[in-house]
Amino acid sequence: MQGANRGPHSSEISSQVSDGVDNMKIPLALDDYTEVLPEDEMDQDLKKALKEMTDAISGLSRHTVETRTNSAGAFEVERSIQAKLEILDERSKWHRNIGWGIATLYGAALVAIVTFWIPREIAIARSGITDSVKIDTAAQLLPLQIQLAKITGLMELRQSKDVAQAIDQSADFATPRPAIEAIKAIAQQARAEKLITSPSVLREVNAQIQNAVSSDPKLNKDAWSARLALLDYRSALQQPFHGNPVLTPSPAAPSLPLMQEFVFRDARQKLDGFFWKDIVFENTRIEYDGGPMALQNVRFINCTFTMKYTPRADKFAELILDQNDISGSLS
Repeated sequence: MQGANRGPHSSEISSQVSDGVDNMKIPLALDDYTEVLPEDEMDQDLKKALKEMTDAISGLSRHTVETRTNSAGAFEVERSIQAKLEILDERSKWHRNIGWGIATLYGAALVAIVTFWIPREIAIARSGITDSVKIDTAAQLLPLQIQLAKITGLMELRQSKDVAQAIDQSADFATPRPAIEAIKAIAQQARAEKLITSPSVLREVNAQIQNAVSSDPKLNKDAWSARLALLDYRSALQQPFHGNPVLTPSPAAPSLPLMQEFVFRDARQKLDGFFWKDIVFENTRIEYDGGPMALQNVRFINCTFTMKYTPRADKFAELILDQNDISGSLS
């Protein structure tokens, strides 16, 4: 039976979902929050998040009405089955005219239909409705979960100024997509507010994101965006640079053009195809497309990173999170 043929039980499910949505809309209304907090205490990011959260709930409410409409059609199908059952029941009484042999045959068929076929078809219909409601509702609730995780993290960060605590309070990897988005929002806000945290916190969070992607590769796009936010924040933790780059002994040079002993400030620089030695990048937009590259004693200070995901870019990200003065070969 098709998933659209929904039995009476789906009406109960839809009613429960609708009741939950109606109850949720009251405390989560955008106007209620903006009235509680003065205008100057509620930044634009939180307002936007609350608005999107309210829209998500409204979408869930509309979905519930549609589910309830489809359920009515399913109820008509089940009533039709019951009507056919009554007809078969009447025909089984023909034994008065055609004999007990044929009556027994009809009776056996009737028993089989009542005992096996109708309960099975109703169970299939109800199972399909339940699964459909669960899947559709989960899809509707995902934007809400993401916004709630981001709001929780940003509010905790605002109150405590503790990046590790904000991540711990908002990033539950039992639901990895909201956790990843919360981490990205916290990293961006912490960088904007110049909050200090231990680099080990960022390395640990990066590992959690990578584990989530290993379990579900479909998360990779969102995960990479969050990891780039971690790189930007890690670079912002570096102290401003003064003086000249510290020179280091030259190892066996890779077969790449050498760039050495230079400070790039307020610039835009692509890294592919060079051996960077004793270099400082400060307030620079760093671009890397995953080509061969080597670094020795390279420091990134308050830089932003624009990189496509590649295995080399993944390794480069690890180097940035692990070291202050970066050395490594990406060949």
